[in-house]
Amino acid sequence: MLLLKVSVIGLLVSSCSSSASIVTSTTVQSSTSIASTSTSALPTVATETLPRFTEVPSSTPIPEPKIPRAKLAAGECEYPEGSHYCIWGTEPLDLVVNNSSIATVQQNVAQTFTAATDEISMVELPLQTSDIGELVLLNQSQSPNVACVSVHLMSEGGRRIASALYGDNGGVGRLQLLEAPLVANVQVGSRYKVEILKEPACVSRSFAVRIATASAWRYPKASGKLFLDSQTMTGSLWARIN
Repeated sequence: MLLLKVSVIGLLVSSCSSSASIVTSTTVQSSTSIASTSTSALPTVATETLPRFTEVPSSTPIPEPKIPRAKLAAGECEYPEGSHYCIWGTEPLDLVVNNSSIATVQQNVAQTFTAATDEISMVELPLQTSDIGELVLLNQSQSPNVACVSVHLMSEGGRRIASALYGDNGGVGRLQLLEAPLVANVQVGSRYKVEILKEPACVSRSFAVRIATASAWRYPKASGKLFLDSQTMTGSLWARIN
C-alpha cells in the first residue's frame, strides 16, 4: 500500500510538471506572434524633399543709390555726406584759384538738382552784397513786403514747395552765409530747383553768388543745370542742400 501511494504521487507530480512546461511554451509562442504582427502593421510614411533657399548674410551691404557729386569740393562740401547737392570751391577767388567765379544777379539765380533721399531740411549758400546789409530771416508775423531776398525750393517745373524770406537788417555790404530752413518731403530720383530771388524791397539793389566753373568742381550736367536771370549757364551754384 505504501508503494502504491508513492507511485501515484510521483505520477501526479510528473503530470503537473509536464503541464507547467506546456503552459510556459505556449505563452512564449503567443508573445512572439503578437510582436511580429505589430511590426508588420506599421504604416509607410512618404518623405518629401523641401526646396533649399540661400540666405543672404546680415552683414552683406545693401547698395545705396549713387548720389551725383563733383569730383572736387572744398569748404562746406569737403565732407558732402548727408546732402542731396553739394558744390563748393576754394577761397579766395583770384587768378591763382580759378575753379570758380562771382556772378552778379539782376533778378534771380536757380540751380536744379536730383533728390537723393525723401526729405530736404536746409539750404546753405554764400551771398555777396554791396548795397544790402545783414540779411535776417523773417518770421511769419512779419510782412512779406519788407523782404529783400527770398530762397525757394521748387519742383523742376516751378511749383513752390517751401520758402524762406530775408529782410535787410542794415549795415554795410558783406559776404554772408544764408541758412534757409526749407523743410519738405521729396521723391528720390526726381529733379527739384533751388531759386534765390530779389524781392520788391531790394529790386534796385544787387547781390552776387559764387559759381563753380571748372569741370572737376561742377555738378554733373545730367543731374542738374544752372540758370542765371533765366539764362542757362555753364557752371554750378555754390550751395549745400541737406
